[in-house]
Amino acid sequence: DVCDLPTNGDRRPDKHRLKIVTFNMYWLFLENWKVNGSPWSSLSDAKAHIKEMAQELDQLDADIFVLQEVEDCGALAAVKQQMRAGSQYKVFFVQGKDYATGQDVVLFSRVDPEERLTRSDEYIEYPIAGSNCGFDGEKDDTSVSKHFFAKFNVENFPKFLLVGVHFIAYPTDVERCAKREAQATVIANAVAQSDRPVIITGDFNDYNGDLPDASNSRPISKTIQILKSSPNGASLKSTAEFAAQEDRFSYCSGCSRPRCNQIDHMLVAPELIDIADDIGSTFENRVQQCRMGYASDHYPLSITLGLCGGSNGAGCPCNEGECAAPLKCDEKKNYCVYADNDCADTNIKGSYKCQCIAEERKRNVEEVKQDQTLIITGVIDGPLSGGTPKALELYALETIPDLSLYGLSVSNNGGGLDEAREVRFDQQTVEKGKFIYVFIEPTDEVDITVVSRAMQSGVAFNGDDSIELYYENVIIDRFGDADWADSSAEANFNYQDGWVKRKQCTNADPTKYVASHWTIERNAWGSGRTNNDASKSFPVGGKLFDDVKDLQQQQNKPLALRRHLQLLLYRMAVVMINYNVLIMFVNVKLVLVVANVVIMILVKRVELQRCVKILNLENDASFKYLRLR
Repeated sequence: DVCDLPTNGDRRPDKHRLKIVTFNMYWLFLENWKVNGSPWSSLSDAKAHIKEMAQELDQLDADIFVLQEVEDCGALAAVKQQMRAGSQYKVFFVQGKDYATGQDVVLFSRVDPEERLTRSDEYIEYPIAGSNCGFDGEKDDTSVSKHFFAKFNVENFPKFLLVGVHFIAYPTDVERCAKREAQATVIANAVAQSDRPVIITGDFNDYNGDLPDASNSRPISKTIQILKSSPNGASLKSTAEFAAQEDRFSYCSGCSRPRCNQIDHMLVAPELIDIADDIGSTFENRVQQCRMGYASDHYPLSITLGLCGGSNGAGCPCNEGECAAPLKCDEKKNYCVYADNDCADTNIKGSYKCQCIAEERKRNVEEVKQDQTLIITGVIDGPLSGGTPKALELYALETIPDLSLYGLSVSNNGGGLDEAREVRFDQQTVEKGKFIYVFIEPTDEVDITVVSRAMQSGVAFNGDDSIELYYENVIIDRFGDADWADSSAEANFNYQDGWVKRKQCTNADPTKYVASHWTIERNAWGSGRTNNDASKSFPVGGKLFDDVKDLQQQQNKPLALRRHLQLLLYRMAVVMINYNVLIMFVNVKLVLVVANVVIMILVKRVELQRCVKILNLENDASFKYLRLR
């Protein structure tokens, strides 16, 4: 179960800021991506959508998300894994009753609610008394299949009740209009029981008659009036009041001449409106609906409380007065900031606790790039069906306090680098000198010892794909060429049905692939089904660097150069000794050969003299001639 339970946690980087966003995630499904009505033609399409929505949520940078059209906690956990700030969020969920589509409404938050989410199981007969829908069919009853109630007690803010809803679709269908009015009545009845300021938000699938949208759409229902009819809802204000009519839209249909309406809404209690600093839609975070692979057919709505919610508070201009304690005036930036404005890595863009200027952020990234702490040491394309298990081996050169700052991307088939990392690792600490094994589609059939599972991911790669290791959004190491143009270039790193291993004492490759840094074994498994019985087993772990010197010491310290010189002199001495021994051996052998020849000559001479005596040839003239020769 990947759903979270409330533990009174508050993971906001800035406790004087509370941004709430509602966003229809457009069929955010993973396990049951084939469900009736789903637009995804394959699992890879569903995963690509998850990746894109992770980028959307990172850009929105909300503290509390109310998300519609979500399958379950598992789908959001997959999004969380790929987000830059994913470790700051938890997934809170109460099971809905949309049995037709399986869609639900989920709370995705840096702040824990006070208790578990609740829902109402009340059924209301429709059409309700005084309905405007014009439905004259048989009476029936309905409930709200997708909604939740969440109580919040957030530091520096009033206690409030957050209601997330997704009402039945099609604003102008008369029967659905009648059902939607009954659904609004269910929510209004529940809100009436609360003594807290309330925010009701989500996909209402209806228009606001009091505030015409960009297309001047008019509702046939009384949905919003019903929500405001209870004693606790009568004073609710729509955030649309703070936008010009041409900017009131959250959904656009059509491509060549799109028609934009507002069917998503945010109704907020006046106590919270009064401390709001920013209200509205977030158009810049949306890609075009008509582009293939668009993120959502809806636009998010947001309200940000407390950025400058009080006199001289965090984020307020400070050139005309002092900041409220414990804040101080940052004269360079000209607004109030926390006194401990130290630009820590945990602070993210948009936080007034850490407003790092662009140059500082750039410098910090460059320093991280130079101070390499994590490298790729191995890639595995397994022997089982589909090349499974696919796995990566990483090595920590230094202790890593937060592994979630790192991530991966895969560049498929020489198609070039991705714009950003596809996967962020889970938050955990990794000690210096430890190997990390990242399994994609893990299986027990291949015996690879796992030291630490950093994550399990849907990121797929084959034996001709390159892999990039990221710190934040900067590549710090890679294996393979992301832009190979032909088979010869691809063959330079192809590891299909095999593995690659980083050679000892080689540097990281942040800017380009260096083939000489790797040992590549293609078709390494043979008939083996495990690493132990492979034709060429993957060398799990191992010693990467000589003695106790790590890569940085060998690169940067004079001791490393001295050691290399000593090693060179030692090798030269060995060569000289071997040479002298060889010369001595040759000389001895030559002396032995000469001695052997002399002895043979002497022996032959003695034998010849005996023959002369025996044959009485001393006075023979021809013999004398031969002897002279």
